[in-house]
Amino acid sequence: MKNKKQYKKQYKKQYKKQDPKAKKSPVEKKSREDSLSFINDEFMLFFTLILAGVYFLYSQVSDGMYQHDEAGHFISMRSFWHNPNIILGNWAKAGYKLIYVIPSLLGEGFVIIVNCVVAALTSFFSYKVVKQLNGKFAVLAFILLASQPMWFQLSFRNYSEIITAFLLVLALYMFFNNKLIWSAFIVSYICIIRQEFYLILGIFGIYLLINKQFRAILIAAICPVLYNVWGFIATGDPFYLISQVIGTSSMYGEAYPRQGIGHYPLVSEVIFGIAILTLVIIYIGSKSLNWKRLNWFILIPAVLFFCIHCIFNSKTLEIGPASGGNLRYMAVIAPLLAIIGALALDEVKNVKKRYRLLIFLIPLLFVAGYFWSYEFEGIHLGDERNWRPLIVGGICSIFILLPVKNNTIVTLVFVVLSITSAIKSIEPIPNSPENETMEDVTRWYAMQIRRSQSDNSVQHYKIDENTQIYLQHPLFMYYQGKTTYDFNKTIKPVMHNHVDTAGIGSLIIWDSHYSYRPKLREKSIPDQYFIDRPIQYHLLNTFQSTDNKFNVKVFQKMKQADQNFEEGMAKFNSKEYTDALPHFKASISVNPDHYVAWFFAGACYQNQRDLNNALACYNKSIEISNTYPNTLLNRGILLSMANRNSMALNDFNNYISLKPGDPNGFMRRGNLYFSQNEFENAIKDYAQVVKLAPRYAEAYYNVGLAQIKLQQRQNACNNLEKAKELGYKQAENAIKQFCN
Repeated sequence: MKNKKQYKKQYKKQYKKQDPKAKKSPVEKKSREDSLSFINDEFMLFFTLILAGVYFLYSQVSDGMYQHDEAGHFISMRSFWHNPNIILGNWAKAGYKLIYVIPSLLGEGFVIIVNCVVAALTSFFSYKVVKQLNGKFAVLAFILLASQPMWFQLSFRNYSEIITAFLLVLALYMFFNNKLIWSAFIVSYICIIRQEFYLILGIFGIYLLINKQFRAILIAAICPVLYNVWGFIATGDPFYLISQVIGTSSMYGEAYPRQGIGHYPLVSEVIFGIAILTLVIIYIGSKSLNWKRLNWFILIPAVLFFCIHCIFNSKTLEIGPASGGNLRYMAVIAPLLAIIGALALDEVKNVKKRYRLLIFLIPLLFVAGYFWSYEFEGIHLGDERNWRPLIVGGICSIFILLPVKNNTIVTLVFVVLSITSAIKSIEPIPNSPENETMEDVTRWYAMQIRRSQSDNSVQHYKIDENTQIYLQHPLFMYYQGKTTYDFNKTIKPVMHNHVDTAGIGSLIIWDSHYSYRPKLREKSIPDQYFIDRPIQYHLLNTFQSTDNKFNVKVFQKMKQADQNFEEGMAKFNSKEYTDALPHFKASISVNPDHYVAWFFAGACYQNQRDLNNALACYNKSIEISNTYPNTLLNRGILLSMANRNSMALNDFNNYISLKPGDPNGFMRRGNLYFSQNEFENAIKDYAQVVKLAPRYAEAYYNVGLAQIKLQQRQNACNNLEKAKELGYKQAENAIKQFCN
């Protein structure tokens, strides 16, 4: 009997797990919750390889450029082998270039592969960091980073953000693995890529000092010290590092528009995606409700980096360099948010009353619906609604509140939400009209070189491989697969100190994007400088992009400066019109066909209210050359003042055909149509002005008045309000008269 009872007890114990009603042991529960445990490091490395392949395939589809810096950086990598000091400085980012100078020797395609691998490995080490922290959703960190919209767009491109993010995650991996010396060295190296990390390095140094990690402190100083020594050898400045940090703020302080301190919070959904932002809020909320300490080693770098760039964009503080609100800078902290997002799902399981998370989720959903649910346009959110952030954020929030215990289901839901949201928001970047135009310029130059090699006849200009070139646009070299050092004569920038002393026959390739940036380069030159000196600079060719937003003008220097004309221009630019006139007349006496001198003589008369002589000078200028647009515009203005409207209209038409990207021609023609009661034609021209110059307040005002004439009161009031917003004072009276 006793043996029979023992047998039954042993039987029940052995087959207990087959009984569906049997109570599960803690081990069995853990096994059920950890149903993703079959995913090991080898599996994730294989998946990392697949992800790198996905990034590479996307690079073949997205053949446009996010910005031209990716071409400039590749040229800079290659230039290192001609001049190592070229990678010094904030823009070049020496630490970034040192990693890539060898891969660049194998060509652009190989560099793209390296970029894809680095981006994929960053996802892998994000997964590893979560595993080190005993997180059960490490796989989710991998997916959350891999599918972030901005990260995906930059994954294969030549920017420092991806390699910085990789090193940052690697530093965290070393830190949590108690390899503080390696962690300190990596953070030290990051500082010679991104200057913002000097502050983070300082905070990390304080932590090491408190914990008496003196060797790690010494290691943390290595890269900045070596970088300063290199800079001292290259420039003779013993404080090169400090000079660079201060110089960056000074150089870029006003170079780009500051977008406002709230810019990055407003576009954060575009950068990171709503799923990851929801999880970050859940992490903070769960920790707060459970009275647990946040993981500051992950949060401090993310928060500091984010806040630094918010401050840089402040319009009131005006501290540090103006970054223009560039979205790609935030990719540096993308893996940190992915790690926090994965850890959030572990923390939320410890929240006993999950409905309390609504304290954090309701404000998030309000922000998603009120601020983030708009289509993205360029660098800002537009006016057209897109409810995807609110919908996905709502689904994430609802699922978080549900007591789901199976980790596989939780992971799969957020994987699906992340990938679905990414697919909806990620679009390949096509080749831009500007890039296509620069390809045309490159082909034209190559054709001139071939012609010079096959044609030995005497030409009024000749371009060969020994011609000195002045240009600013990086794509000219990029599309030829050359650096500036690969030309027989090193390419120089389009700046007064270079162009004014250029030899006869030099080629100036002026572009509307980079060549004239007075806030960034004080001595940069507008195209009008060359157009106003046709005897000195012969216009060889003009290239216009299909969207009329970009153009290239190729000049060749034929003569040295006309001193009479230059002195006249100096007086004219100082508004000393009476003193300028004799100099222009002297220039005309030497060269009667100097149609630009005739124009400026006419402009001097016009500013002195001598309209008859002004008109006579303009007529003479156009008689010599009818392709100088400024003469056509000014003569059109004088003719319209004299009510010779048909002739004025003809001049404005000709001006627009020569300068289709200039809003002034459309504005003047629109005003002429308005004066003749042709309000519909006027509105079309004013609309073109607004398209070319969105902040042209007077155009909104004028189109509003024209719409009033056509009884389009609602549209008129909207445009008058826009004019008022842009500071056009006369709009206030018009609003009171017509809109109240």
